[in-house]
Amino acid sequence: MSHFAELTVKARAAMEAQDHSALADLMDENFDTRRKIYGDACLGRKNLQMIDIARRCGAAAKLPGSGGAVIGLCRPQSGNSKSASEDTMERVRLALEAENYVFCPLDPVMPGPADGPEPSPRPPSSQ
Repeated sequence: MSHFAELTVKARAAMEAQDHSALADLMDENFDTRRKIYGDACLGRKNLQMIDIARRCGAAAKLPGSGGAVIGLCRPQSGNSKSASEDTMERVRLALEAENYVFCPLDPVMPGPADGPEPSPRPPSSQ
């Protein structure tokens, strides 16, 4: 489990640095580690198929929870990265939908180093 904690620390650093390549590699490493620990039978054929589809299309992928869904990240491409990422995302969508999986695009905002965590809300005053 300490390895998962290390991956989390590295993933946060990659997000803060807006290093999409490093984050993609860490996502793949997270899944590969989980697969080594639990094995294919535990992870399930459909989860493995979704990961395989995303990776074959050029995206990093991992399970965001205990299974039943995957989250992917398009790997940065040289040249026009937005267009290449959109092409990768479309390939992933088509391949997943061809196997009757539901595809939900996400548009996350990668925090920069100056963003930091949001302040905690103050508890209401008892006066």
